[in-house]
Amino acid sequence: MGNGGVFLILQYPLLMFFSMFCVYIIFSRKLNRYYTGTTDDFVKRLVDHNESKYPGSFTSRGIPWEIYLLIADLHSEQAYQIEAHSWHFTNHSLIFY
Repeated sequence: MGNGGVFLILQYPLLMFFSMFCVYIIFSRKLNRYYTGTTDDFVKRLVDHNESKYPGSFTSRGIPWEIYLLIADLHSEQAYQIEAHSWHFTNHSLIFY
């Protein structure tokens, strides 16, 4: 994680009052692994991951999770397309295919 920087990309800053989606990548130091997800309420979703809302899930094993990347203000179709894209991590580098 290095210096623990957080990236936030706002595509439509004037449309914040609409129900917009985001794609997020969170990181677990415990597992040294990343997790990618899509949601329309990132804060609630991060709390869900860190409170083991879904026992037995992959993210329940990696608590605590911290934000690595957040791409916000997307329409749902955009968010799901980005999430479905292949994400590969090598030495904390992100490569899009």
